[in-house]
Amino acid sequence: MSNKTKQALATYLRAFAACAVAGAMVIGKSPLEYTSTDVLALANTVWISFLPVLARAFNSKDAAYGVGSSTAAKK
Repeated sequence: MSNKTKQALATYLRAFAACAVAGAMVIGKSPLEYTSTDVLALANTVWISFLPVLARAFNSKDAAYGVGSSTAAKK
């Protein structure tokens, strides 16, 4: 696995953890008491967590894995 992939995955996992915890706190029930609506709301954290990854990927100034970061590393 490339370094860029590892960094993107780390960004995603951090964002997913934050979104999942925040979503669970907002629902305010034990996971055993979740309704299908609660599960669907919590499942939305999967795609919401991609937003920070996309923001960094499209940022040309992000040296980790932003657009053009491979050419910036060569300079």
